[in-house]
Amino acid sequence: VNTIMNLVNWFAWAIGLAAVVMGLYAGILFITAGGDAAKVVTARNIILYAIIGIAVANLAFSLVAISQSIFGV
Repeated sequence: VNTIMNLVNWFAWAIGLAAVVMGLYAGILFITAGGDAAKVVTARNIILYAIIGIAVANLAFSLVAISQSIFGV
């Protein structure tokens, strides 16, 4: 159980880090779009997926914390 908890915790950190990096990338796309509608749409989609990724990472952290309290690990 402890190994699975550590694996899920590591996976959640990886998702959260990737989501933050993608959010920064989308911000750079917004700044450099220069009025190009295609780049703005791409940046908006990336930000949407980054927000979803952060939500998934938070959910994973919550599940790990709940599981640890239930199993007493």
